[in-house]
Amino acid sequence: KSLLPGTEREGWDELAPACRIKRIREIVQRIELHTDQVEIRINKSLVSKEKRHRIQVPFQLTKRGGERIISIPEGIDRGRKPRLDRALIKAVARSHSWREALEQEKMTSVADLAEKEGCTERYIRKLIGLAFLAPDIIEAILRGIQPPGLTLEHIVGLDLPLSWTDQRRKLGMYEKQST
Repeated sequence: KSLLPGTEREGWDELAPACRIKRIREIVQRIELHTDQVEIRINKSLVSKEKRHRIQVPFQLTKRGGERIISIPEGIDRGRKPRLDRALIKAVARSHSWREALEQEKMTSVADLAEKEGCTERYIRKLIGLAFLAPDIIEAILRGIQPPGLTLEHIVGLDLPLSWTDQRRKLGMYEKQST
């Protein structure tokens, strides 16, 4: 069931984008951006007296690399389906395999590894750092619940720290609190 009246899933997907925009403009009276939340005010005439005419969504403003990112705190239903990034998953798996091969001296150098894998040393050096990601970051990637901007292209362009706390901060992710 949808939070907004008139946007129930049945029929909404079939509407043309222009019709969706028109319907949203009829429903949404005002959107206010605060320092820690977005407040959406719904047209009161469309909402029964028992229902709220305001939707409040908390968020956190963080920095990831040089970008400012709006993220929803843990425990909030993000309302989006998991998105498996196969390239990122494959890169994480390969990085672990390469790290293990080097640690166990199955390969004596990055050059040998590159020759065996049929890729460049530079490529291996860019990806091998993924083997040192925090376990919860890897889990999020494998489950497809990583932040939308966390792609292979983005992550290999970063100089990721070894500290898991600093990695989470830089990637706009937060460690789950144990209860």
